[in-house]
Amino acid sequence: MKNNMIRRREGRMAGLILLAMSVFLGGCSLAREERQEALGPDRLIGAYITREYLDLFDMEGYLNDHAGLLEKGSLTVGPEQGEEYRGRIYAALEKKDGQGTPEYVFEGIEGIPFFMPLVKSEDGSGEDLVTARQGPEISDAHFTSGNSIKLEGVIYYSGKDSPQFYCNPVYQCPDGSVYLKAGTGVSGQMASGVSLNMQLSETYTVSSGDGQQDRAGEFSSDAEDGQRETRSEVSITIQGKDAGSKCTIIQMDENNRVIKETSAEGPKASGVLKIEDETSYIIAEYYSQEDESAERELFNLGEDENYISIYTQAPDGIVMKQEIAAEKRQHS
Repeated sequence: MKNNMIRRREGRMAGLILLAMSVFLGGCSLAREERQEALGPDRLIGAYITREYLDLFDMEGYLNDHAGLLEKGSLTVGPEQGEEYRGRIYAALEKKDGQGTPEYVFEGIEGIPFFMPLVKSEDGSGEDLVTARQGPEISDAHFTSGNSIKLEGVIYYSGKDSPQFYCNPVYQCPDGSVYLKAGTGVSGQMASGVSLNMQLSETYTVSSGDGQQDRAGEFSSDAEDGQRETRSEVSITIQGKDAGSKCTIIQMDENNRVIKETSAEGPKASGVLKIEDETSYIIAEYYSQEDESAERELFNLGEDENYISIYTQAPDGIVMKQEIAAEKRQHS
């Protein structure tokens, strides 16, 4: 399964075969996987976002098993058909640099992870730990974990073209293994302020006999016969944003006077912005790549920890959002 190729969706339609819901023909031959008998259902835990379509459908096996229908004319594979022929890619559980909590990694598949798996604790207790896998391309992420789970995030994009993003659902089995399936995509002409949205959701009715019934490990007292309904939701927004050709950070005092003006390059590299004693708030100015206009963002400073957001243009058009710590200078 690890050698599955990512194929572009252009030119996938063959004469007599029509695949509904963005199930495109590839010619990739994948072994069919028999569905595992499990104590509970495989749960949707997030998504793996790719820029190209993952062609995982076992077309050869499907045609071999449905040759009679093909001889009669057009053969259609709809969203509720051919489930056993829709391939999976399983993630490997690895430790980053051999340390810390293990992470699920889809080896050889270029994409953006955004999912929330359970990982066994290594302290010998056997407890499940809720972890979050979030690529740096995901900004403004929110994770909700409990009986139901919810993941929300934004991918900022600065290009003026029509990019393609595919939202491939990621599942976790009751035995802990994690896999993805090919998903559908979105595309549209982007510009600052334009947004596209990708959503996934599934609802489950689980009982006390299910091995993965409750990520919180509890059942409500009013659950009938030990059953309850849980839900998994994923929402990813592709948001157009002009990252600007340069960014200037301006420190202002309480009387709206400029205290200091610096380039953002230094804080980007160090992850820290040193602020003056008189600074009351900060303005970040992003100068457009197309003209001399500027987009401004204001950050008020409080008594506790303070952060400002700086955006950086990546080569693929994605804009990375970086949180910079705003710290008072230490005086000797």
